[in-house]
Amino acid sequence: MIHDLTDFASRLNVSRETLNKLQTYVDLVENWQRKVNLISNKTLVDIWPRHIWDSAQLAGFIDDDVDCILDVGSGAGFPGLVLAMMCDAEVHLVESDQKKSIFLQTVIRECQLRAVVHNARIEKLQTLNADK
Repeated sequence: MIHDLTDFASRLNVSRETLNKLQTYVDLVENWQRKVNLISNKTLVDIWPRHIWDSAQLAGFIDDDVDCILDVGSGAGFPGLVLAMMCDAEVHLVESDQKKSIFLQTVIRECQLRAVVHNARIEKLQTLNADK
C-alpha cells in the first residue's frame, strides 16, 4: 500500500518535479481542510493511497495524443489535478462550489499546472471539447 511520497515514488516513475507538485498539493489539501470540507476527515490520513494513488493510476489510461481532459464535479481536484501533474493534456475542472473553486485555482497557481477551473454547473457551460 502507498503511505507517503516515498512509497509513491518507488511505484511510479515520475520526475522529481512531479513529486514536488504532488507533495505541495497534499500540503494544500491538509491546510485548506481545516476551513473547507474538501475530503472526508477520515480519509485525510490516507490521502496518498486513497486519493493520490487512486488518481495517479488513471494516468496510464490517458494516451499521449489526448489534449484536453474534463473533470466534472472536481471537489478537491481528484483525479483532475493529479492528472494535470502527470499528463501533458490541459485539464478543465468543473466545480460549482466557489470555495472549492478557489482552492483548485490555488493549487493550479502554486503547482504551475496546465489547468482551468470553471466555477459553474456543467449544464451551464458551453461544450469544452474534451478528449477524456
